[in-house]
Amino acid sequence: MGVRARPRAEEGRPAGVRWLKSRLLRWWEKNRRHFPWRETSDPYRVLVAELMLRRTRAPQVVPVYTGFISEFPDAKSLALASGERIREILRPFGLEKRAGDMVLLARALRDHAGRIPEDPDLLRSLPGVGDYVASAVLCFAFGHPVPVADVNTCRVVCRFFGITTAREARRSGEVRAILQAIAASGHARESNLALMDLAASICRPGVPVCACCPLEQRCRKGGGPGRSRVPRRYSWVCCPAVRPSLPARRLRSSSQRWAMKACR
Repeated sequence: MGVRARPRAEEGRPAGVRWLKSRLLRWWEKNRRHFPWRETSDPYRVLVAELMLRRTRAPQVVPVYTGFISEFPDAKSLALASGERIREILRPFGLEKRAGDMVLLARALRDHAGRIPEDPDLLRSLPGVGDYVASAVLCFAFGHPVPVADVNTCRVVCRFFGITTAREARRSGEVRAILQAIAASGHARESNLALMDLAASICRPGVPVCACCPLEQRCRKGGGPGRSRVPRRYSWVCCPAVRPSLPARRLRSSSQRWAMKACR
């Protein structure tokens, strides 16, 4: 028995990438999230933020990041810091694991003359820096047109193009190729951040807020071409901008109530 090809998996892919990116950036201009590490292209500050953001929500990181940068404003100051002082600053925030990474990073920076290397291999050799963190620093600090692939950005791509993969999405060559195409066609920094913000505010795991999504028109999972996996009643009921007069008592399920809250 032959393997059945996925219908329309590659059809119109370049045009789909262009359309997605155009709509995404237009949406992001008005809906971007603002964090202090996004206001700088300093490789050190971007790296510190990315290490803190692992498995931690961005709003929770803001006070930690601000205090840490106030104490260690650049790579050289961190390289000269004692491990105990680093732990004292991060311990109140419950970031013991991050403290260990920062101590090791401080030691490693001494070997790099207090500078964050731009070379991808040298960057990945730093403690705590894997493929994702390295890609984020290369893109957000050094301006490299590389994708920043994590579970969130991959979720947007998989839903929009209707991609189902048996392996972890960010390991999928098909998904990474699309993310690379998005990043390589200009405005890589803005495109990566826009994907992150859309994933955080609209294209969430579980029940996405499709009615508020700028990509819904062509999304394979949210109401565009092909069958939708997302229950349509969630899409039209979730957004006050779409259904401003909907009585609260109509929101019967917890999923509907959560979706409306997420859209505000």
